[in-house]
Parts: sequence; structure tokens; C-alpha cells
Amino acid sequence: DRSLWRYRHTFPFSDDVEPITLGEGGTPLVQSEIETSDGRGHEVHFKLEYLNPTGSFKDRGTTVLLTSLKAQEIDAAVEDASGNAGSSFAASGARAGVGRARSAAPIGTPIAPPTAGRAFHAPQHIAPSPLREEPAKDKRRYAPAPPGTAY
Repeated sequence: DRSLWRYRHTFPFSDDVEPITLGEGGTPLVQSEIETSDGRGHEVHFKLEYLNPTGSFKDRGTTVLLTSLKAQEIDAAVEDASGNAGSSFAASGARAGVGRARSAAPIGTPIAPPTAGRAFHAPQHIAPSPLREEPAKDKRRYAPAPPGTAY
């Protein structure tokens, strides 16, 4: 197993909890060399996180988050996200069967993340203002969900 679940023994889940995964982790580390302005060469390494399922390192955290929600039998969740986290949340939510996984993003959010979320059939809610002022209240107002939803 090349996914991050090869480290499952370090996570606080019982053995009967099935991981919600799209195959996150296991991205390659490539070696390269750069030359500095003084003409000296230096070896550098690049971790190619864009090779994760949704193209973001955010997939690593999302797989653990949604596995935790599923283990707690939570089947609806809302996340405030205006970028890669929202796309990752939508994709993993669809995989997890958290059928009501949705994101709430502030107005002015770039078009790509909400579009990516819709590709996974996750409702996207655009709030007319930033969601950081009163996060819990704002999420409930701009991304309403049934009782028992994790925000």
C-alpha cells in the first residue's frame, strides 16, 4: 500500500474502521539540481503533491477527516473552503458516501474549486461575505443541512 494509510497504525481508528480513500499519498519525490547566483550547484528535492487524486496535498488531511466522520456515523458535513480543500472535501465526501458533503465559500472565490466540487456532485454554497467572522453561524446560514451535520 503506497497510500498514506500505510501509516494507519499511527491514527486513532479501530481496526474495523474502513478508510475513506482515493489513494492519497505515495506521491514521488524527485531529485534535481539548481544553480545559485554564485554559480554553485545544489541538490534539491521536489515532492509532487499535484499527483494526489484531486491535485492537492489537501487530500491527505481530507481522507483522515472523512474517515473520522464516517467512523462516528456522521453522514452530512459542511466545510468552509474557497480552494483546493473544497474540491478535496467534495471528492472524498462523494467516495465516503457522505452524500451531503458540501462546501461554503465566500463571494469572490475563484471559479475552479466550486466547479471541481460540482464535478463530484457536492453542493457548493457561495456566501455574500467572508465566513471567518462567525464561522459556525455563517456556515449554518449559507450551507443549511439536516440536524446532525458536522460543521
